[in-house]
Amino acid sequence: MASTFLGVMYIGFLLNYFTKLLFTFGDSEGRFLVFLLIVVVKMTDIGAYVVGCGFGRTKLIPKVSPAKTWEGCAGGVASGLIGAVLVYMFFYQKWGSLDIGLYDIILLAPLLSVFGIIGDLAESLLKRSAGVKDSGSWIQGMGGFLDVLDSLLFTAPILYIYTRLFMDIIP
Repeated sequence: MASTFLGVMYIGFLLNYFTKLLFTFGDSEGRFLVFLLIVVVKMTDIGAYVVGCGFGRTKLIPKVSPAKTWEGCAGGVASGLIGAVLVYMFFYQKWGSLDIGLYDIILLAPLLSVFGIIGDLAESLLKRSAGVKDSGSWIQGMGGFLDVLDSLLFTAPILYIYTRLFMDIIP
């Protein structure tokens, strides 16, 4: 019962920030922010996997997630930053009038990447404590539904808080 409640709160509370990003800042701006978030987090996942598989030697936290390495994390952060800069260069002018500069992108991307990795580790910790390998088999090869969303769930609040505190946006 307690784990079900925790799961509902974990997903519901954090997923709520996607709605806040979409609807607090206007249609175009919200879509840009969510798109930026997804690109950064998924590029981080891909970069961490590729670099970790190819060059990873130093385990990050083997008891929680034995396959994750420090080298993979560094590759993930670099990939997330590249993805964020590309999104900014190609899409920013098309989506709204956010007061976001390249300096925001350079600050945000590594921050989002690191919190994405933390989200992935947190979900791995929850799975380990429950004795589960994958959180389902909904998406073949990628684990379950939560295995795809875990890093996004942890980063959406970070992006929302950053935009509210440091960007000139009038909701």
